[in-house]
Amino acid sequence: GIRRIRQAAGDEAFLLGSSCAQNMRILGPSIGYLDAVKTGPETSWRWDDILASVSAASSLYFLNGRVWFNDADVLYIQNSMLFNEARMLAAWTGFSGGLATIPSQPENISQRRIDLLQQTLPVEGFSGRPLDLFESEIPSVWHIPGDWDLLGLFNWEFSREKIEIPLDMAGGNASRAGKGWLLFDFWEKEFIHLRDHNPSIKVNGRSARVFSLRKKTGRPIAVGTSGHIFQGALELSDVEWDGQILSGRCRVQKDSEQEIWLWAEDARDRSLEASGCALDSKSVAAGARIVLDRNKGGEVSLLIEAPFNGEVFWSVAF
Repeated sequence: GIRRIRQAAGDEAFLLGSSCAQNMRILGPSIGYLDAVKTGPETSWRWDDILASVSAASSLYFLNGRVWFNDADVLYIQNSMLFNEARMLAAWTGFSGGLATIPSQPENISQRRIDLLQQTLPVEGFSGRPLDLFESEIPSVWHIPGDWDLLGLFNWEFSREKIEIPLDMAGGNASRAGKGWLLFDFWEKEFIHLRDHNPSIKVNGRSARVFSLRKKTGRPIAVGTSGHIFQGALELSDVEWDGQILSGRCRVQKDSEQEIWLWAEDARDRSLEASGCALDSKSVAAGARIVLDRNKGGEVSLLIEAPFNGEVFWSVAF
């Protein structure tokens, strides 16, 4: 039946299966014919329904982006949801990498929540893995590997909880993280210097925290940006250190502030302060500007504003 539907619809049609994952007899035969699959039961803004959908989608994470796109259908960001809950669900949708179907009417979404969507919408090629899948009924720790390791902590309970990050399950560079590494909190703009291999982080009830995981190298490094939760993995490129100047390219959005966060230390682990920053002449001529926003104790932030969409070349001297 599904094969005939695909043949009739054609290869250019996008087919979403609504109940395949709930019936194992048709889940396998659907492979190769569907572009996306709803991974759980019918959901709603009720928390129990949301948890059931998140749990089902987490158990099928390995299919997303490989066989089809998973559709958990939990992107509830309407004004009736508490903001911390909306932010949590938006971040989880981004980390899971599935479809971002928004069940709310536009008039029920404030500008603040639309901005939240811009910061969290999934990006093709970025799909996370739950590190505690076999230890938790509903996984709380998601990891996206790469040159920029990204971690998402999700507390599905009412109360504030301490969540352990099992970095030894992450693989790649992250599995070796420990002392000499740091976490940068995307929303709180907080630097957390790791002291052990599997750190525990406190997360408020029904809330999420999103981090980049970076290795300290005895020189200034980029650790985060403010435009999207995928941070430098999505927004920075060609970041280089020449012994005195850290530079790179950064995506900017018209009339929006973009922050770049740096950690600055020398080979003796002594914190450094920046002496100045600049943009390329073409961006400046087009009206872009850059300022040092924070510059103390090794924590450095650059604030960029541009009247155009595109890319700028930035540099900061130490």
